[in-house]
Amino acid sequence: MSHPSLRRAELTLIFSIGLVSTALWHAAAQVRYEPVVDADVVGMRAVHWFTADAKHQQAQFEWSFFDSDFHLKDGLGPIPAEVVSKLLPPGATAEEIRGKWKLTQPDGETGQRLVLTDIRAGDVSGRKEVQLPIKRTAAGVICVGEPESVFAQGRNNVSETPEARPGTTRLELRSGAIQPGLVLRENQPPVHWFHLTAELEVPG
Repeated sequence: MSHPSLRRAELTLIFSIGLVSTALWHAAAQVRYEPVVDADVVGMRAVHWFTADAKHQQAQFEWSFFDSDFHLKDGLGPIPAEVVSKLLPPGATAEEIRGKWKLTQPDGETGQRLVLTDIRAGDVSGRKEVQLPIKRTAAGVICVGEPESVFAQGRNNVSETPEARPGTTRLELRSGAIQPGLVLRENQPPVHWFHLTAELEVPG
């Protein structure tokens, strides 16, 4: 049987960890991330998408971005109808869609847009121009459109953490990609990446 004072210390520690965790989650929700740049878009991959009724689905299609072109095609599953309808005329279906892309920020708006043009699905011409909201929602995570398609970046696309302040040592932990994603109470959209950074004073 544990000593009462030791038990109280354990409970205090657990309670403190809980408070710190909650504070970190709330702080993370208010972080303002850097704008998306071209290098972020190239190489990102779709991990899940949301239906019109806000239900998330694992992305079984492939949506690739290159220097100026994009390539959307069936993968383990078809391109979602919600995505096709944004790019092609009503009633059109496709197993493969290609086109051009660029980033813009309209005058007077704070949000960025992913602009898609020269859209084609075989012999079918797509919409003349499609503008989709695009934003970074976490380190290594970018959301496109409404409802959103959520993309994860590879480790090479994620910006490096700044160097530690003088007199401190930096501890950094990064998980691998989590698919199809982990749904947490504090963050309803699935989480695909964990990144924890701490600065330790010397000594310890």
